[in-house]
Amino acid sequence: MRLPIKKEQKMFEQITVSDEVKSLDKDVSGQSFKNAVITIENANIRWRTDAGSVTSTKGLLGVSGGIIVLSTNSAIKNFRAIRESGTDALLNVQYS
Repeated sequence: MRLPIKKEQKMFEQITVSDEVKSLDKDVSGQSFKNAVITIENANIRWRTDAGSVTSTKGLLGVSGGIIVLSTNSAIKNFRAIRESGTDALLNVQYS
């Protein structure tokens, strides 16, 4: 018996978050990504998905070792992050 396999586009990237605001680098404008799972390494970050300004003191706290799950294409497109302190953070991002 042959099982149906649903093919999904999947991509992976790593982003270094420093003292300048970063967005997700993959060109998602023409893609239909609905989810992004982001793990945070090395340092804490501040992040937002509402198109507002994010700073090292303004935004949701993402802690080193934490996970962020974005569940809409809009959230993926609007994601912005900056490091919270003097150490750069590394984001590992898996899209599906």
